[in-house]
Amino acid sequence: MWTNDNWEELLDNLLDDKQNHFLGSIILKHIESISGSPSRWSVVDGQQRLTTLSILLRSCFDSIQFHEKGEEIHNEARVKLRSVLFYKLKELSNEYLIKIRHSQVDENVYSSVINGEVDREKIRMSSETKKHESSSSNIEQCYEFFMRNFERNPDHAEKIWNLLLNENNKILVKIDLGSDENEQAIFDTVNTAGVRLTSADTIKNALFQKAIENTENRENVIKFYKRTWEATFANDDETIRYWAAQQSLGRLMRDRLEILLHSVALIERFYDPTSHRISDLPELYKSFIETMDNPTLYSFIHNVCRYAELFKKFFGNDDSTASYSFNQDFRRALHILDVCDVSTFHAYILKILNDYHVADETVLPVEFINEVRNIERYVLRHVVCGASLKNFNKDCSDLIAGNFTTKEMLANKLDESISDSIVQHSLKEMKTNRITNLILFWIELKRRIKDSKHEHDLKFNFSLEHVMPKKWIEHWPLSSPVVTNVETGEVIDNDILGTEVRNAAVLEIGNAILLKSTLNSSLRNFNFETKIRGDGKKLGIKHYASSLTLSSEIIDAFEEGKQWDEVSIRNRTIRLSNEFLNIW
Repeated sequence: MWTNDNWEELLDNLLDDKQNHFLGSIILKHIESISGSPSRWSVVDGQQRLTTLSILLRSCFDSIQFHEKGEEIHNEARVKLRSVLFYKLKELSNEYLIKIRHSQVDENVYSSVINGEVDREKIRMSSETKKHESSSSNIEQCYEFFMRNFERNPDHAEKIWNLLLNENNKILVKIDLGSDENEQAIFDTVNTAGVRLTSADTIKNALFQKAIENTENRENVIKFYKRTWEATFANDDETIRYWAAQQSLGRLMRDRLEILLHSVALIERFYDPTSHRISDLPELYKSFIETMDNPTLYSFIHNVCRYAELFKKFFGNDDSTASYSFNQDFRRALHILDVCDVSTFHAYILKILNDYHVADETVLPVEFINEVRNIERYVLRHVVCGASLKNFNKDCSDLIAGNFTTKEMLANKLDESISDSIVQHSLKEMKTNRITNLILFWIELKRRIKDSKHEHDLKFNFSLEHVMPKKWIEHWPLSSPVVTNVETGEVIDNDILGTEVRNAAVLEIGNAILLKSTLNSSLRNFNFETKIRGDGKKLGIKHYASSLTLSSEIIDAFEEGKQWDEVSIRNRTIRLSNEFLNIW
């Protein structure tokens, strides 16, 4: 369900005569039914809009002052309401059934609102409850929100009633799918407005709709839903925000719940990255559970929730205040994967977390640490070397299937696209500041293990600075310092060649340092001395970097009267490359 902000925005939109009231498309998928029975449709996309609009229509009916308009108009409005929100199984039946049937815990609450049976005095709004008190369901709060608005503004109810029921107002566009069409593929096709549409709701609905179909005791399914899915994924606002946060999965942005469900599908082996797409997940889940009875289905849902607990405990807990130390192997690996924007191996890591019964980071089996270390090396080397990441999905699937180990996976590539020589070459061409920052950060922490002068923990909040700036022409002319061939030590007199050599040197990892704060932009392109000392008004590198071993070595070189040129940069690149290879 939407929240207060969405309801308010909807009302503002509908009440503004100058606005276009179009609310987008809804996708309905036909459900095969017995001949002669009413047509049934599954709401694939648009559940929240349909639910909210139906509650809005009901609240309009309940708010309009029909006693002022006469019984005839009241009866006509009642007939119209029934035609929109209700249907009859048989033409001569007196029983009206609600058209929209929720498949989860909201069914009874929604029915009471649409049937006009809700007790408003018992509705508790979130904004009016204390932290330890529970509020009413969003469906009840939605109804109460609209009712209060119409009590303050009686004319709003009649205006919106007429707007919603005017056939000339195209508020929604309906897209009908046949029973054999892939709804997730349609999601990705109709998503022209840039609004990401999720498969997670489709999968959740499929799981619990199957549970309902398997039994006549709907209440037990609802209770099971509340104990499991709701408690795991929608227990409070913080939990909801966590699972809704977006991360990249391949070339697409998906929320964490989708990434989890993709991981579970990989672990359970019903998702094959060589033949399936992410958009296939809903249909794959439906096929996987098709023949399950409820004990088997409940066991599977328990497994999903158990993997979710592990996922939430270890993945994606972004905290800018968090400190890291090098000896925290698992945290280091997860941090590196996160900064590299790689979540593809989450499925395998989840599997081994479960297999090794890992409860927290304090006690980690050696075998588990070795597995994670191999993945860390594999991913970081690929990113540094610019090697293709497109096979990571298949690599993860093969690891889960036991086709090879992480050690074998790494060894197979160490002689190819991520070899030591390619790593060394790539560290001379570091074009991505984010990855350079990451590497220097962890090398700094590695150095601190045996260094009693410095703390072993650091926060990942440093800025990156190129000592010799990218815009070097004004303050670092080819004559000062002179450009030197790092292989022969000879001075390069040719300006064209010298420019090429200097431009290349700027990008080497040996030219990069970490600073506690960003260097003032007015100093960034100045000569070596000014950048180190500052200009008297603005503080230089010496102030922002003296506490870091990686940066203090450059400050020491300046204090010793050494110049910062291509040879100095290359020598430091070689040292850092050796440290990189020693770690990864």
